Amino acid sequence: MQTETLHSPLDFYLHNRRDGEPNGEYGMYDLHDERYKISQYEVTDQYADAVELAMRRNSDTLDKVHGLAEYLPEELQSKIHSIFPTARNYGSDMVCATEITLIKPLTPKEMADLKDWWAGQLADGWGKDIEQRGISVGYQGDELYMIPLSSGEDFYLDTEREFYQRMDIDYPDTVPPSMVAETTVPPQQLMEAKLYSPVFVDFWEHDEDGSYPTQSDEMSQETAKWFNIEISAAILKERKSEDGERGLMAYYGEIDSVNSKVRSIFLDVDVIDDKLWAVATLKLVEPLSEAELETLRDYMIGQYADGWGEGFEQRDIEIEGGDINVHLWKHSDEFFIANHEQLSQRLGITLPADVLSQPIPNLSPAQKALYEPDASDSEAVVTLREQLIDRIDDNLCEYITSLQGMSGKEIANRSSKVASMAVAHHYMTEIHNFHTSELNYLLQFKNPLELVSDEFEADGIGDRSFAMWRIFDRQEHDEYELMSDDPETQPTTVSTQEKGTKAISASAGLGSADKPSVIDEIRQSQKEARERPAMPKDNVLHEKAARKKAEPDL
Repeated sequence: MQTETLHSPLDFYLHNRRDGEPNGEYGMYDLHDERYKISQYEVTDQYADAVELAMRRNSDTLDKVHGLAEYLPEELQSKIHSIFPTARNYGSDMVCATEITLIKPLTPKEMADLKDWWAGQLADGWGKDIEQRGISVGYQGDELYMIPLSSGEDFYLDTEREFYQRMDIDYPDTVPPSMVAETTVPPQQLMEAKLYSPVFVDFWEHDEDGSYPTQSDEMSQETAKWFNIEISAAILKERKSEDGERGLMAYYGEIDSVNSKVRSIFLDVDVIDDKLWAVATLKLVEPLSEAELETLRDYMIGQYADGWGEGFEQRDIEIEGGDINVHLWKHSDEFFIANHEQLSQRLGITLPADVLSQPIPNLSPAQKALYEPDASDSEAVVTLREQLIDRIDDNLCEYITSLQGMSGKEIANRSSKVASMAVAHHYMTEIHNFHTSELNYLLQFKNPLELVSDEFEADGIGDRSFAMWRIFDRQEHDEYELMSDDPETQPTTVSTQEKGTKAISASAGLGSADKPSVIDEIRQSQKEARERPAMPKDNVLHEKAARKKAEPDL
């Protein structure tokens, strides 16, 4: 099946309800003295969400499968599967966008017949009904009325291509699926590609008395695999009629080459390497460029976090012993979206190749690191992490030693630095999930703990994971002393280039932070400490061991 959209203009009128006026007292045509026309700009600026929601609710009153197609002339019913009107926002214009799913392509004559039929529906059928439905807006009970135009000098009824031309937008070389036969790409000629991401599952265990629990437990991907059928069924059930044949692409809304090349995106889950993964299946007219793939990925993150995924994660999925909620996105380093090649590298397995099997160059170091093995994935990486932990343990002991002999007031004046050193040590040893490139980068420095703690101190109470991202992404730390060039003192590195690491990843807003002025003070205090009698070695080792066993008391 193919899809196409017919576009037509809308007018909007606002009715300011009078005090004490009950709902529904005035019908649409009783409002001539009470309503006034408002501009398209005002609608898109203030009421766009309300209009789109009203159109969706109207679709819910239609036939769930065919929509308005059941009212088509007989000669068109064998060609058209469904018709669902929606509202779309194009810049400062809100238009009626009628989505049509085709069983077979239409000839130009059938297209003209369809336009004539739909113009009649706008005038006396569906349009007559929708214009009498007030949309509640504002806090005073005001009502917005949407009037589909069906005639006059401002009226038009455009296909996708015609609407592009009307809006003076460059039409892409590869056109969206058209309802005209000669421009339609047959389904069997579409290319298929897949993007993978982890699922995050919360399990709510039913209490013995049948009551609902107050706290959930996180379910691993390994455990979630046993419920792949229930989750897949829930995803299928969540699909809306307005998804049509485009799935998530039905909500894309941009007029660009991504919209032209990506026919559809449909979600499901699959068990790969003994874990459950979210799998987005793409149908493509032609392969995406690097920039287009990154644009699509950003759109999918938005859908996973705030769009389709936000609604889906609120659906309780019943399993034996309780309910689960499935999240497609998580504000964590654990989240990523990978093509088959990137997931293959990450898991150390081979997945079938597809048209998205292409490297995306010019990524930042932090972006590339997202697809490297975790610290638990290889012996070499574990060794690097152990080297870093030993290094920062020594850094912390040296810093504590530097405080010996200071008065209480002097230490209090350094409370911010003391706290940031302790927090940085605990975060790196107990919390942060290091990637290979991060470990290699930090092990270049004699005092990686100081480097990280300075960033934490400059960042205040911000998200520590963002601070770690910023450290590795900028790699602007020339003021910190490097390790000796003696090969015996250099850590064994794992080359990410040799691993062929390639990735697409979320871009983050990375700001810069001024270096705190306490750095020079700390270095001066360290120099003064070296001039004082050293602490006995046994005491230093005891202090180091104690720090390893317990979280710093701040």
